[in-house]
Amino acid sequence: DFGKQESVPFHFLMEELLEILDDVLDDLGSRKEVEHIRYILAHGTSADRQLAVYQQHGGDENREEALKAVVDHLVMETKQGIYD
Repeated sequence: DFGKQESVPFHFLMEELLEILDDVLDDLGSRKEVEHIRYILAHGTSADRQLAVYQQHGGDENREEALKAVVDHLVMETKQGIYD
């Protein structure tokens, strides 16, 4: 955090930024898109989920099956939508 001149966790910086932007989000029609940041902070990125699935299915020791599981997971997320 440059204002405080100290290191702070990323999610604290993002929450601070979201608070600053809150007053204009509706005027700009951007609330839904910006709120997605909170979803990512709470649930991780798609890459985080893919890595978790890969590891849960054996990772490098079971590479082919682990990669198939990642693809299946991506298909499932795409079909259902990650906002459900």
